[in-house]
Order: sequence, then structure tokens, then C-alpha cells
Amino acid sequence: MQNTVIPMFLINRKNAPNAGIYMTQQYCRLIDHPKLLALDDVAHWPQWQSPDQIIQKFINVLSI
Repeated sequence: MQNTVIPMFLINRKNAPNAGIYMTQQYCRLIDHPKLLALDDVAHWPQWQSPDQIIQKFINVLSI
């Protein structure tokens, strides 16, 4: 992941029991200029629980 030229975008849940904020912090530490969305109050299915927020972020990322 650190040496790829393919654009990356991480969607993560801050309160996820398995990774949560720790995964986000690790991603930011390892990836130059990380693009991510760290969601509050979302459990296992962010695309179902917060679809508007995710779609808007995708649109913003793709338009850059």
C-alpha cells in the first residue's frame, strides 16, 4: 500500500471494536497524504447507516 500509484481512500468507523481509531491512526502514519473518512456513530455497515455522508465524500474525492 505504501508504494502504490493507485489512489486509495479509507472508510473506517471510529468506534469499531476490531480496528476503529487505531486503524485510522496507523493508516495516517503509513500513507503519505492519506484520504479517509472516519465515521462516528456507525456500527458494522457504514454504507447502510450513513449513505449520504459516504456518497458525498466519494463525490468529493473523485472530483479532485
